[in-house]
Amino acid sequence: MVLRVGAACGVAGAVIAIAGNALHPRTSASEIGDTAAYLALVNGSEKLGRGARGHRLRITLVSVHAIRPFPLPDADARGALGRVAFSFAVLGGAVNLVDLLIDGTAMPELARQWHEAPVADQNLILHTAEAVRAIDFGLLSGIMIAFFGFPFLLFGWATAASGTFPRWLGLTGAASGLAILGVGFWQEYAGVSELTYLNLFPPLAALLSIWFGVVSVLIWRQTR
Repeated sequence: MVLRVGAACGVAGAVIAIAGNALHPRTSASEIGDTAAYLALVNGSEKLGRGARGHRLRITLVSVHAIRPFPLPDADARGALGRVAFSFAVLGGAVNLVDLLIDGTAMPELARQWHEAPVADQNLILHTAEAVRAIDFGLLSGIMIAFFGFPFLLFGWATAASGTFPRWLGLTGAASGLAILGVGFWQEYAGVSELTYLNLFPPLAALLSIWFGVVSVLIWRQTR
């Protein structure tokens, strides 16, 4: 019963993650570092708030899925991989939640104030928004590493070694986790760019969400 509840939460979390990524507004490549353009994009946009709320629900569902016993032996290295992956997922989930509160609550409020403020006050609000967005991007790098990278690399590795699921499925998850781990470290080192923020992270995050959903479906089917 616990496995089935966890599997159902995993499927729901994967669907919500994909929908949340689709709803999240993003600036164009030429406007990544343009905070004024981002404030103009966010102001009056309900998509950002809905996407952030969806992601917060997704974190809750994924946490329930991860807490349920992972279908690997606890006494060997595969079980250890699952436990280490879970520890990273808890850390990354906490960072992700803080980032979503900034992105879905603080930034829309700053965008509203900036839009409604007299011209003389807009510059001060813009500087505040620039500082908040710098924190937002810093947290995003941590999310890539701790929420997507290490957990999926280790969960995928454990899945491939389990003998319970197709080996290719586990290797796909591990390879995708390794790829997004590299993107996170590169963004942390070189800063936000079109390559990491727009071209690599969204499709890799979507791929890992699909992978998570497929594994959850297989767990559900095994518990019937």
